[in-house]
Amino acid sequence: MSVHVRTRTAGQVAYEVLWRDPAGKQRCQTFGTRREADARDREIKDLRKRGRYDAVDAGTEPLREAVERWWTDHVESSVTVNTAKAYATCVDRHLLPRLGDVPIRDIQPAQVVALQRDLRDDGVGAAISQKTLMVLSGAMRHSQLLGRLPSNPVQPVKIRQARRQRAIRPISPALVEQIRAYALERLWEHDGTLFCTLPYAGLRPGEAFAPRWECVGRNTLLIEHGRADGALKATKTNRVRTVRLFAPLAEDLASWRQSATDPDGLVFPRADGEVFRDATTATGACGSSIPPRPRSASPMQRRTRRATRSRACWCKRAGTPWRSPRRWATRPRSSSATTPTSSVSSRAASASSRRQS
Repeated sequence: MSVHVRTRTAGQVAYEVLWRDPAGKQRCQTFGTRREADARDREIKDLRKRGRYDAVDAGTEPLREAVERWWTDHVESSVTVNTAKAYATCVDRHLLPRLGDVPIRDIQPAQVVALQRDLRDDGVGAAISQKTLMVLSGAMRHSQLLGRLPSNPVQPVKIRQARRQRAIRPISPALVEQIRAYALERLWEHDGTLFCTLPYAGLRPGEAFAPRWECVGRNTLLIEHGRADGALKATKTNRVRTVRLFAPLAEDLASWRQSATDPDGLVFPRADGEVFRDATTATGACGSSIPPRPRSASPMQRRTRRATRSRACWCKRAGTPWRSPRRWATRPRSSSATTPTSSVSSRAASASSRRQS
């Protein structure tokens, strides 16, 4: 191991660090300054004394190889299918075309800042830009854990956060009841009950297809799983929670349970009793064909998201986490229906008398 001075044809001076690897092959690395060459020579000598020859070339692999290693060790074993698809889009479209051939030890915080600026200048949205930098940070952190990098160059960079551009417009209870009535007129009890479950219980679309009948109580609904690509998974927050059932939803679920073919199965299964999938065409209980989910959100998907957020908005207006809104008095209730609070019935009676007057 030594440093040699080389004078090139144009008169420029370069400094070469020479050493031999464990196989006896001579290696060479060129630097532009004597200080960089001496620092590299001392680093190689120190690694040789500690018997860590494998770390001499640490970080010379391109980012493409580091991302593949991170994908195999982390994404394939710890990430759901839908999240992996989102990561793959960021990697293939935005990350590798810009930094795929750059050695990972040459990626500095300044290059990460430049990447974020290039994404913004190319019209990439804030959410995709943030996710792309998160993927880069995950690959760099994984390389750091394997000893290929001394630090994560993305960590000191302030990532631009995606912020909501549009206000949440919750679906009114009156509209929910209109859609339910429309479904029941056509004997689509499955679809009507499913649509009421989204806003009245505040479930995510994947969580609405996951519960089994054993999770449905008299006044509560236990949320243990979500759904992704036809399989049950943990919820988005990895937490098990209990949702208080409003009286109208408790009535709908009790009615739907009487017509269920499998009392121990899923509350909203496919025709074959399995979990709904995103990538295949399914058939609803009403016989209609449910197409695969497109890449961009359709108007019906946006309405589904609005329905999911409606419960939180209603409860916030009511000042309580589970009290039924007053406008739910539009649906007649049976005498055996269970209500979370006794004031709901009085509000329903007063609202009905006001409408009649």
